[in-house]
This record gives sequence, structure tokens and C-alpha cells, in this order.
Amino acid sequence: MMYNGGDAAGAFLYGLDRTFMTIFGVVVYTLVGIYVFPPKVEQNLHTLASALSQAQQTLFAHVTALPQYPQQPDKVETLSQAVFTAQQAFDARYQTLNGECSEISAYKKEWDGAVRLYQQITDILLFAAKEHTRSGGHPSEYLQDYGALREQIIGLFEQLPDAWETKAATPPVTYEKIAFDKARLAEEGHVYRGEAITSGVLVTQLRERLNQLRSCISSIDSVTGFVGFALPPLKAAPNFNWWDAENAKTAIKVFVIYWLTAGFWILFNPPGGYNLVIFGTLFVSLLSYMPVHPFALFILFTLGFIFSVPAYVFLLPQMTLGGELACFIFAYTFIGFYFLKGPITIFFLLGMFTLGLNNQMIYHFAITLTIVSLFYLTVAIVVVSHYFPFTSRPSDLILVFRERFFRHAHALIVLHQTPHDTSLRGWWAHKVSAWRMATMKVALSKLKVWSSKLNYGNYPEIDADKLMAFVRECEGFHHHLTMLLKVSDHFADSPLVRRARQQHKDTIIPQLILAIAGEAERKASASMAPTPMASTPMASTSMSSPTPEPVPTSVLPINGESDAGREADNQEVSLSADYQQLETRLSTYITSLEWESYSHSDIADFYIFLNLKKNIFASLLRCKQASDEVPWLALTMKSF
Repeated sequence: MMYNGGDAAGAFLYGLDRTFMTIFGVVVYTLVGIYVFPPKVEQNLHTLASALSQAQQTLFAHVTALPQYPQQPDKVETLSQAVFTAQQAFDARYQTLNGECSEISAYKKEWDGAVRLYQQITDILLFAAKEHTRSGGHPSEYLQDYGALREQIIGLFEQLPDAWETKAATPPVTYEKIAFDKARLAEEGHVYRGEAITSGVLVTQLRERLNQLRSCISSIDSVTGFVGFALPPLKAAPNFNWWDAENAKTAIKVFVIYWLTAGFWILFNPPGGYNLVIFGTLFVSLLSYMPVHPFALFILFTLGFIFSVPAYVFLLPQMTLGGELACFIFAYTFIGFYFLKGPITIFFLLGMFTLGLNNQMIYHFAITLTIVSLFYLTVAIVVVSHYFPFTSRPSDLILVFRERFFRHAHALIVLHQTPHDTSLRGWWAHKVSAWRMATMKVALSKLKVWSSKLNYGNYPEIDADKLMAFVRECEGFHHHLTMLLKVSDHFADSPLVRRARQQHKDTIIPQLILAIAGEAERKASASMAPTPMASTPMASTSMSSPTPEPVPTSVLPINGESDAGREADNQEVSLSADYQQLETRLSTYITSLEWESYSHSDIADFYIFLNLKKNIFASLLRCKQASDEVPWLALTMKSF
């Protein structure tokens, strides 16, 4: 407050000067952001939406190909994965901009409806996507004018990009009801007719949603009309995960590091001790469980100091004009932003703290060395927090997230198969299921990030491609499981699905999850034992066996020797055979029903349910095969 003499008028002028410069900076930043570097929010969303509709169209064209162009099972899974990825990218971007973007808020109702319709189209396509039919029939055999109907739907997909550019709202078109070849259906069995009805329902729903989506998109930014039908509500995504283990560990880390640095300050009273406590606690909270080794901060800070310290000694004392200082700051920041990328730039620019820029410069090299030492002590504290009180080693976290992902997946399957009423117990089961879904999704995203950041040079046994292939298979399983859980409430009201789940309990999928998560310990035990251990069958042929025990809390698998490999293969064959038996019993069950007492919607729900379960089982088999290719025990080897 010594500005302009230090009196009351000087203090007042100091406040005015700071206020003016703050407002000036905000105005300049806003004008530059609007006119020089406009964000193009809507254009970016249009691009993501077009990519999503293109992925959906490709999947639809493949799964509805005519009989002379047979499907390729691997391509069906690949295209489904592409649709999942495009849908997630579109949803994530929209949720990020939803609450803060003025360009969207003017037509928020229409935007919410368009996003929800995109999600429903994705759901319908994934319900219909399958490797083969159970009856051997094709929709062209029982849907009249199937070729024209297929081209009509493809045409609706192709009209979506143009709908974003139109300035007039397009009303939805009324289509004729899809007709079946009743004579052909009368000659076929129950399974064939069930799949025919399911295909008809899904195609009808897909055409209806595409018709509504085209109308909804055209009404965005339109001044001539509005949507003439009720838009489906968009479920808001949670902004906070109430229980995340890494967040809880970070809180403990911050508490411990704060008191350790405070004790160091009290006992030794180093120069800048208070700043050491503040910066150490701040950096630990920001960098905890980040996919970067804190030792890299030594290198980043050193790069900044190599440039800033010589400038402090040789360049700044020679400067007398403000323009010279401006050119120096520009050159420093230009090097940081042009030659360095991402967060590295921020740490490089922290070197400017050592310069102590002010209106009246006071040059003292001891002050600069004190600031440099403070930063290096802060980095040392961050390195300590990387291992204490909880480890942040990528190899350990990969195993933790892998175990957590399958543990919650197993619990979700068990919850899904357990009937719940509308009492307090059912409400609690619903809340637990939502929490487990969120935790499983977070664990998968962290598994993907840390697998990509692992230093494979320290683990020569680990093949990066095989580890990432396992992560991709986990993503596919997660997508299929999410699809099943999203419609679980709807299936609970379907009489056919409810009766099937009561009479034919599925224990195969939970046991397969246990086989993936628990294979590691069995392989490790088999490899360390003096004699080969007898294999224990993972699945019982009974379809009503008790619920399996919980997943083991530590999973440390390896690529086992020949005995363990044969045991894994035998388990996979046994589980596949058991699942085939379950499908056979369900086919017998549906054949024995009186179809006249059930609606087409109920029959379609039953076959959609079977297809979703089949997709989950197939994706789990691929997860197990990919897991067997990774020597997990190598990740337990300690390295800095």
C-alpha cells in the first residue's frame, strides 16, 4: 500500500488502478475469444453428431445386409464398438457444454431431445446387432418389401446431416405399418416367428426414432416452427461420484503431507517454509493419481530454470524500457506454448516465478536460489506422496482397477438377477446398482489411462498391444452390460422375461466373470506348487446353482505354464457348453408357451433379452482370451 505516497488517496488510486487493469484484461480476453478464436461450439457438436449417425448407418447397413452378402461376426463387434465410442464422445461433449453454453441454452429442449433420440437409435441398433440368428431366417423372408424398407431407413440416416443446415422445421412423416408375410410365419416354428416379430418391432422403432430425430434437428435454430410431438427426456449425468477410492486416498494423502511439511517447517524453519507447506499440499492434491511420474517434474522445472535463471542474471538487469520486457515475456511464453505441449507448458512457465517481475526490480541471486530450492523441495514432497501413504505406481494401479472393474461387474450381474420389490429393500438395491455402475465405469476409464502410461521398458514381459487389447475387450463387455442394465427396469415388467429369469437362473455369466478375475491366483498357485494342482471346475451344469462367492480382492495373474493353460481352456469349453445348455432350455421354454396370450412387444422383449445376454457372454469370452495373453504377475515386480 505504499503506492503514491502511502496515504489514503494513494491507497484509493492503487485500488482503482488494479480494478481498471482487471476489467481491461477481461474485456481483451473476451473480445479475442469471440472474434479472433471463436469456439464454434455448435459446429463441433454437428461434427460429432454426423460421425455418430455415420457409424449408426454403417452398423445398420451391415446387420441388415441381404442374404447374398453374409455378415462377418468380427465386423459386427467392431462396428458396434465404433457406435459405442461415437455415442460416448457425443454425450460427453454435450454434457460438458450443456450447463455453460449460451448457443445451446436457447434451444435446450430440442438439443436434449436430439441427444436422447440419438441414444435410443444406438440402443435399438445394438439390440438388433448379433452374429447370427437362432432360427436361421432372414428379415427379407418375412417382412414385405424388405429391400425398399431398408433403403428407406438408410435414406433417413443420410438426411440427418442436411437437417442440421436447414432453417425450417421439418414435420415428421407418417409411414405405413410394416407388414409381415403371414403365410410364411404360419408355416414356421415358435423361434422363427419370435425372431420375426422382434425384427419387425425393432425396425418400426428405428424408423420412428429416425423420423423424429430429423424433425427435431431441423427445429434447432429454426424460426419457422417447433417440434410437433413430445420429445423424450434426457437423463442428467451425475457430476460427482460419491465414493471413489482414489479421491478418498487423495484426501488422506493431502492430510498426511500437510502435517509432514508443517512439521518440517516448524522444526527446521527453512527460508520460504510457509510456501513449502502451501505448494506441497497444493501439488499433492492436483497431481495425486495423475498418469505421470512426479520425477518428471524435476526435468520440467529444470527446463524452466535453465532459461529463467540466466535471464535473471544477464538479461533483465540490462533492460530499461517496458517494450524490452514485453518482448522478453513474449519470447519466454512463445517457447513454452510452441515447443511444449499440454501441462508441460504450465510447469515450464512456472520458471517465471523466479524472476520476481515488479515495477521496481531488486536483483539478489540468493532470492532466486531460494525460490528454485523451494520448487525442488516441493517436487521432492510430491515424489514422496507418489509412494506414501498409498502407492501410485502404474503397475499396481492397473491390477487394482482390473480387480475393481470385474468385482463391480459381478455384483451388478447378481443384483440384476435378484428380484426386488418396491419396498425400501428394492430402493436400496437400485441405489447400490447405480453406484456400482458409476464406479465400474470410472475404474475402466482409469484402467485404460494407466495402461497407456505404463513404462513398458521396465516390464519387458508385458506386450503393450496385448494389454491394450485386453482393455478394449473390457470396454466391449462394459458396453454390453450397460445396455442390459439400462433396460432392466423395462424387463422387470415384461412377463416373458420375468418368468424366464425366475425359472432359468443364469449362473454362467457370473462364473465366467469369476473365472477371468480369479484365473490369476489359480495360475500363480499352480506354477509355484511342486506338483500340478488338480483343476477345479468353475461352472456347474446345473442352471440353478447357488450364487458364486465374491470376487477375490487381489488379482495377480500370470501366463501360466501348460497345466494352467489347459485348465483355462477346459474352463472356457465347460462354460461355453453350459451356456449352450441354458439357451437350449430357454428355447424349449418359449416353444411351450401359449403365444396368443402375449403381445408382440412382450415377445420382442424376450428375444432382445436373449440377444443382450448372448452379447455379454461372447464379450466375456473375448476378455478371458485377451487376459490369458497378458503376464499379470510381471506387474508385481517393483521398480522406481
